Amino acid sequence: MKVYMDLVYLHCGPSNVMKDLFPDAFQKNPDGTVRMTKWHFPYVNFKSKDVRKYLIDSMLHWIQLGCDGFRCDVGDAVPIDFWVEAVTACQKEKPELVMINEGTKTEWLEKAFDACYAWPWSFSIRNFLTPSLPGQVTATNRTLDQKMPGVRKYEESIPKDALMFCFMDNHDTAADDGENRFDRVNPVEAGNAAFVLTFLRRGLPLVFNGNEIADNSLNTFFAPVEDVARARKTIDWARALQPAGQKRLALIRALAKLRHEDPVFYDGAQEWVTNGEAKNVIAFVRRHGDRAVFVAANLRPETAEFIPDGVSLDAAKKPLLSENVKVEKDGTCRFGAYGFIAQEF
Repeated sequence: MKVYMDLVYLHCGPSNVMKDLFPDAFQKNPDGTVRMTKWHFPYVNFKSKDVRKYLIDSMLHWIQLGCDGFRCDVGDAVPIDFWVEAVTACQKEKPELVMINEGTKTEWLEKAFDACYAWPWSFSIRNFLTPSLPGQVTATNRTLDQKMPGVRKYEESIPKDALMFCFMDNHDTAADDGENRFDRVNPVEAGNAAFVLTFLRRGLPLVFNGNEIADNSLNTFFAPVEDVARARKTIDWARALQPAGQKRLALIRALAKLRHEDPVFYDGAQEWVTNGEAKNVIAFVRRHGDRAVFVAANLRPETAEFIPDGVSLDAAKKPLLSENVKVEKDGTCRFGAYGFIAQEF
């Protein structure tokens, strides 16, 4: 097991110890008041040499205690020159340090980070499954061939060795989505189809606590621990004993096993297969050595069928993983509602 600390350096609490240590700890407005982020916390002042040293020393402290790396909250909003300085200092202590940016900026990946969050991918999939999400562009009348080119354009822009955390939920979305959480408004099969793609595509699958049992509670940790209202917004572990939770857990275990044991999925290259997207099927091929595996999932309750470009599937061959999909002799893939398949060819 590896341990990564959550590093929140963009802002801090108004009573943070730095305000007593450094007079210039916080950024200021023209009128001298403390500048606040949109989350109503003081901006840390990265122009202060003392503050920068203090923050880097904190990272070194955790590294000396055995920390393997850092997940950097809102990392895009922290100056890149700070991250370069911090990573340079920390790698002297721990050359194998891992840096994860909760952001997407290409320059940050090129200069300081090993991985980022796959916001374009994850939000496109989440919002497509759940067009009722407030403030999001409706997906009701849009097909995936209108969404996926933007995802691919971003992924082609980042360093080839960078990895992305692909998710359906995280601590922010679980709280923000409220009644519109994807497992709250969709059948469990919809999330299952999305997790097949999330686990088997190139990237790093991120499973938010409770996703493995299809938790659909109103969930948040943005409140004091003693707050009764927060206590009611926690994971509904009873879902693990219900059919939906058991179905999700069995699938997650099967997907994790494939990721851990099959080099096609943990080390293989990826090629998109795009001709099913107009019918709301996302597909790709993973290759490793002389092996190739076709992966596809229908993200709608309607049926869909297509012959994937560049893929010759054998209808008689047993899939690695499949639900509600039939492969015909001519290579046509017929998808039922939220059907998915992973098949070698």
